[in-house]
Amino acid sequence: MRKVWKVGKGFGKKRLEDAIINSSKGDTILIDPGTYDFPSGYNIFELEIKGTGNQPGDVVFNGFFSLQNNGKLYLSNLILSAPPKMNALHITGNSSLFLKSVIVHGEETGKYPTVWCVNSYIKVTSSEIYYNQDSPYGIFIQEGSKLEMAATVADSVYASQSQVYLNNAEIRVILYLENESFAESAGILELPRLNPSKYALTVYSGSRANFTLVHGAEYHMEANVDEGLLIIDKIKLGENNRFDIYHNDQSTVEINGERVFVHNTDEQVLQTNMPQDTNQQEIDGEEQKTEETDLTEAESSRSETDREEQNTEYTPIQERKTALEQLNDMYGLKELKKQIKQFVNTIKFNQSRKKKGLKTTSLNLHSIFLGNPGTGKTTVARLLGNVLYEEGVIPNDNFVEVTRKDLVGLHIGETAPKTQAVLDRACGGILFIDEAYTLHSSSDNDFGTEAVETILKFMEDNRDEMMIIFAGYFDDMQNFLSMNSGLASRIPNEFVFDDYTSMEIAEIGYLDIRDQDYVVDEKKYKEVVMNQYARTIDESNARWVRNFNQKLMITMANRVIETGSEDTQTILNEDLDDLVGNSGEDKEQRIEEPIRSFNWVRRNKRICTSFR
Repeated sequence: MRKVWKVGKGFGKKRLEDAIINSSKGDTILIDPGTYDFPSGYNIFELEIKGTGNQPGDVVFNGFFSLQNNGKLYLSNLILSAPPKMNALHITGNSSLFLKSVIVHGEETGKYPTVWCVNSYIKVTSSEIYYNQDSPYGIFIQEGSKLEMAATVADSVYASQSQVYLNNAEIRVILYLENESFAESAGILELPRLNPSKYALTVYSGSRANFTLVHGAEYHMEANVDEGLLIIDKIKLGENNRFDIYHNDQSTVEINGERVFVHNTDEQVLQTNMPQDTNQQEIDGEEQKTEETDLTEAESSRSETDREEQNTEYTPIQERKTALEQLNDMYGLKELKKQIKQFVNTIKFNQSRKKKGLKTTSLNLHSIFLGNPGTGKTTVARLLGNVLYEEGVIPNDNFVEVTRKDLVGLHIGETAPKTQAVLDRACGGILFIDEAYTLHSSSDNDFGTEAVETILKFMEDNRDEMMIIFAGYFDDMQNFLSMNSGLASRIPNEFVFDDYTSMEIAEIGYLDIRDQDYVVDEKKYKEVVMNQYARTIDESNARWVRNFNQKLMITMANRVIETGSEDTQTILNEDLDDLVGNSGEDKEQRIEEPIRSFNWVRRNKRICTSFR
């Protein structure tokens, strides 16, 4: 049972130290307004800490938090200031940090990043993260980490072998990408470059950056691209500003905007959009257009009969995609696809040796699927089963999906035969046990243990002929695996389903809308979805956006019926505005509003100054 702790002065309230030390996994701590000092910091396993004041400055933490080994920390509505020579937040070991309406100040020397993250996940919403402006390491992420920032201000972000997703964000000094990192933005990305001695943007060593709209303030903008890719769809500069981008031959730069100058440092040649080049492009375009027109006229001289015969003769028959192709066509899931490809390649290799009469290693197909709702676990399980069937690894293509209620009986003696019946039905194919962790219980009278024991025996006897997949959430599945000493060793294959980013959610939603024969402004739709997803606490991924689309269609349907419109296909921008409550607002104002509304420090200079 999760517990709520109250910290402050008064009856029934605890000291912060007592609440943190005595809390259990998943508990919530509510903090009364005041200042709390803990220079020695706290190591958090899984906890939510909320300030109860009217604004973040009402609750002030002077200390640091550390997360490791799948730790989770949710912080909201407070200020956190790092002690000298310490990170404010230190995250490692596949941990997760969530910040909402939080202001974080790093230590003053610039040697210890405000946020240090290794192989972990950070989601920051409506927050501000400050650091020494002479250092690029305000938020430091590396080794497969992922950072999502929405409606957030940060002094600097450094990424190495990691991913950065920005949605209406402001990076005041520098965004630094290296070692095959990736950065993407939606809405407005503000790059004011408050430290003129540093590039506003650096893209190094195989890294990629793709931004929709970049705003530069009155300061001179500069970027450096070295063996990287930089794409900016649109840039808006201050009246007297210019943007210089320096790159080498091994780099690609694609950018549109006035007063933008691209320099190839290997050639030392200034490349600009000269007027004569523009005219030449127009002339070439005219010539090409004329050639195309002549070709079109020649083709049109053919009779309708000829064209019909040609169409009949050359219309290709659309072949059905293989299961592996369908799996690869699924949006996102990049790392998971790599895992599955290795898994399938190993199976193919084994099959090839078997055909040649060589000795083969007996492969255990049983697997565990780890991930939150809506990440595609069931869909991938079905397709993986089809892949194994098409490769001749399993004899049947039947897919049986069950939960606890399909395996566990209510009375003594019911569970084993009930579970055995499910196993017999799935034999030769795929058995997918969703929310498998529900089979685990601390009660001695629970029959889930009996179901697991029945499954274990069947797994061992049939490991070459079928695949049993146990699916569920990360932490809960660890408890499940610990319920029987032989369980983990019999499930050697682990597949991790990462949460979708807000950009991936928007793309999934857009494809879903299009597949249902609706038409919508793609850019407007994605901006709205990303903004809404950044604000929600619902982590159901693709399920969330499907529900969003359903609400959008209901909104559209009501408008069509009430106005008597005959267009039942086009979703209007006003439908999106009505759904999210933005009707009547200026578009650019809506984009900038999240940053302005949560730019608490700038509206409260007196409070902010005392923590600089």
